Amino acid sequence: MKRKPTSWLKWYGLTLRKLLYEEYIALFVAFCIEEYGAAKRMTGEQAIDLFSQYGVTDYLCKCFEPLHTQSRQWLVAEIDEFIEDRNFVEATKIG
Repeated sequence: MKRKPTSWLKWYGLTLRKLLYEEYIALFVAFCIEEYGAAKRMTGEQAIDLFSQYGVTDYLCKCFEPLHTQSRQWLVAEIDEFIEDRNFVEATKIG
């Protein structure tokens, strides 16, 4: 007869799965920072500053599921497009 897990085990399992998922996202963001920096001949710090300035890190986290399946080259192009779109929005703001 199989024992059912206690409630704390269920909670622990859910928390662990969530933590692992968040770690995967963090690793993906770090990968994107490194790859983008290398492609643009930037230091890691410069890439992080650029990502922070344009909200790239938030975008990568929110859209992790479809993005993490793409190639390095596609991700660099996608990040470039995201930054260009943010520049366009900033340039066209009235006020």
